[in-house]
Amino acid sequence: MNNAVLLGYKGYMVEYIKEREHYRVYDPVSPAQTIAYTDSFIEAMDGIDKQCPEKKEILNYSPLASRVDRFTIVDQIPDSRYHVWNIGDNMIDGFLPLCRKLPSEFDWQELVDPQSLVAIDMRDRPDVLADMRKAAGIGITNLERVYKALGTVTTTGLGKQQKEWAQVLLPVYEELSSNFIENLRGR
Repeated sequence: MNNAVLLGYKGYMVEYIKEREHYRVYDPVSPAQTIAYTDSFIEAMDGIDKQCPEKKEILNYSPLASRVDRFTIVDQIPDSRYHVWNIGDNMIDGFLPLCRKLPSEFDWQELVDPQSLVAIDMRDRPDVLADMRKAAGIGITNLERVYKALGTVTTTGLGKQQKEWAQVLLPVYEELSSNFIENLRGR
């Protein structure tokens, strides 16, 4: 298959066809029957949303890991154990991937609980999504880490960058964490 993107969204498959430079939406039960063609992935997802507003799941193909990850769509960060999963451009456009971490033998190693994968639909906030992904790349991945970065007194290097991103993203993380924020403030 020469096509770059093959993703599941709410029970439908979305495939990018390089030769034609467009996306094809089809039902995996009858893959030969095309439901729609569109020029953008976001348009394809919006069309599926109109057809199936009740479904709350996406499948994301990770070419680096050669696997498909199943994400449940949520409105907020479920609890304080969740982090933004720093997978960069390997996530479906418009969604913020979240996961819980598993215990690891080494400090540098971050293991992800594949049963905990959730995603927040941020198609209506692309700038915020981009900022959250950038901040995740330097370790600002949840509200607890935002508070920790804000409490540092460093003025150079990575610590300074983390504090700057924490200041920018504090209101966003507080909004997305409002269901458990009181527990964190008490720490």
